Parts: sequence; structure tokens; C-alpha cells
Amino acid sequence: MAKFVSTTRWKDTEIKNIQEAFDKFLIHDDEFFNTEGSKIVYSDFRREKIFEDDKIINLRDVSYLYNIFHFRANTKEVDDTNPFSPVQEVNYFIVVYQQEGVDNNVNYIIDSNSDSLTVLRKLLRYKKKGVVVENKIFLDNDIFLWIIKKVFSEENSLGSIDIHSVIGVRGETGDENTLLAQGNTVLNLVSTLAFILETNLLKQLVLRVGNNEHEILELRLNDKGVVAISEQSYSGAFDNYGNGTAEKKASIFLLSYLSLLPIIRQAYLMQEDEWLNEQKTEFFEKVQEDLMARLATRKKEIS
Repeated sequence: MAKFVSTTRWKDTEIKNIQEAFDKFLIHDDEFFNTEGSKIVYSDFRREKIFEDDKIINLRDVSYLYNIFHFRANTKEVDDTNPFSPVQEVNYFIVVYQQEGVDNNVNYIIDSNSDSLTVLRKLLRYKKKGVVVENKIFLDNDIFLWIIKKVFSEENSLGSIDIHSVIGVRGETGDENTLLAQGNTVLNLVSTLAFILETNLLKQLVLRVGNNEHEILELRLNDKGVVAISEQSYSGAFDNYGNGTAEKKASIFLLSYLSLLPIIRQAYLMQEDEWLNEQKTEFFEKVQEDLMARLATRKKEIS
């Protein structure tokens, strides 16, 4: 199974250009980290702006300026006075971007989930709340089911991208049972089809998507707006940057947030009324028919 990196996206409602963000990121002090009442002590700060000049990436006919900030530090609990206690290193990869030529809000894609907002607020030296806000792409049960229907019915093309396959499903039934299935043949499993029929809530999908320029990329999407991206799975134009490079990683992050996921969401919204009012019921009927046919075949095989 490919390795995934969980990411979240945030918008800065005050800063209007990338340089201003880096002016704050690169201040070398701990004023906003080791504050009174903090439960964690930070030390040995390492801050790095990856590119001297901002890069430009063009996605869906829109140009974006971006750069990368790498932040590392050592941490210990504030009450831990043992000088020989091991420290834990925290390590963050942050893509900072905004639309080229437009004086709009700066956005941050960070390879973290639970502590991402806290870290960004400290790095940007914000004391008040509500300046850095969520800019996640939220997907829900209906979109997840619609995606499964597209693959199940071999309607994989969404115009400029294809959903090659669903390789992971997680969700809950009405009695709070949880199903997790993963692998290249997940939609061929009888157990998965039965789960789809009785599911009350799909919470996560793992997709393999791509197009002519970016042949393969695997994404793990959940209903909390966290996007897990597998750089390891990627095959396409960004391979020219070389494996493991910051530029390739950042480009894949930007591709996911600014191209692939908006295309999927827009395609769903264009069909949402038809899906909710007609196609959803028809899909469940087809799944039921397929499930019954497979069970009948299996019964013949073992009798």
C-alpha cells in the first residue's frame, strides 16, 4: 500500500502576499512558541525558505505563485526537568501560495492535521483567533457514494480527469458497525457491495485518479476535509523534478487542491440534483442486483 501524507489547507485573512508571510516565518525567536502557560517547550528551531525566488505553477489555466517553508524544532513537556529525557522533533512542510497577479489572501497547505492551526498561528505570530481560517475541500457521504457509482458503472471520466479506481472504503452502518476495505479490487468484494447497501455514512475513500499529463495519483479523502496524498504513487509530468524533491512534493500538493479535487467536486455539483432525486436509488438497485447475482454464482460454485 502506498504511503500517504495527511494535509490540510488554511487561508490567511490578513496577509496579502507571499513575501509578507515569509517575513514572519523567518523571524528567529521563540516568542510565540514558549509562552506563559505552554505545556510544551520548543527548542533548536530550524527555519528554511526552500526557493530564493517564488515559483509559478499553472493549473486549470490559472497561474499561482508559491514557495515552500520547512520548519523543524525539538519539543519536550514543560514539566519534564530530566536533562536526559529524549526530545521529540516536529517537522512541518508548508506550501505557501496565492494566485499570480491578484492581491488576494495567501493560503497554506501543511502536512499536518491536528496541530496545523496552532503551528501556523505561532509561526505567523498571531495572538488573536480567526485570522487563519479553514480552507478545506469538504466532501460528504453523498459525494463519496456518487464517486463509487461512477466507478461501479464504468463512468470514470469526469472530462479532464479520470477516476481510475476506488481502492479503499471506510464507513459506518446504522448499528455503528465499521467497515474498512482496501486494495485494487475493493469494489469487486461481495462484502463491500453488501456494506454499500446498508451503509449509513461513508467517511473515507481512497481513489486512484489521473489524466493525460498526470497519469496516476492516489488520494485518501475523508469527511473532515483532510486530504492524504501519496507522492509515492504519482506518475506524470512532475517526475521531471526528481523523486523526493521539495518541488515535486509541493507541485503534487497544489495539483490535488487546485485541480483534481475541485474538478471532482464541480462534476458532482453539476449532477447533484439528478443524483439525489433519481440516480442514487437506481444505483442501490444495481448494487443489489449485482450482489444477488454474485451470491448465486458463489452458491453454485460450492454446491
